[in-house]
Amino acid sequence: MCERLISGEPLRQITKCAGMPGESTVFQWLARHDEFAERYARARALQTEHMAEEVFEIADNPSGDTQRDKLRVDVRHWHMARVRPGRWGDRQRLEHSGALTIEGLMREMRQRNAALPKGGDPDDE
Repeated sequence: MCERLISGEPLRQITKCAGMPGESTVFQWLARHDEFAERYARARALQTEHMAEEVFEIADNPSGDTQRDKLRVDVRHWHMARVRPGRWGDRQRLEHSGALTIEGLMREMRQRNAALPKGGDPDDE
């Protein structure tokens, strides 16, 4: 099953074949058997490499239906980004400018505490 996943075959299609467990059985195995879950996760990760090759094939050999080709590429990319976000997901950068100091943070905390309403707090008594 894992080899077939790696080669790009959908799980739903695999589980419909004779001699293969049903889809619900696979999900039960994933929940109950750590070793199977690890092998399955590796297979899904490797499947994204196969999908990347498919994206190139779709782009290099257009069908003539541009919308369909775009959809096929987009669906594969979406799936790849969900399964392996570190490899295929959109990169996000977080930048910080300025300086943080303990004194500045303490000053801001005191200002915020001073703005809180008095009364009702047992520590205020």
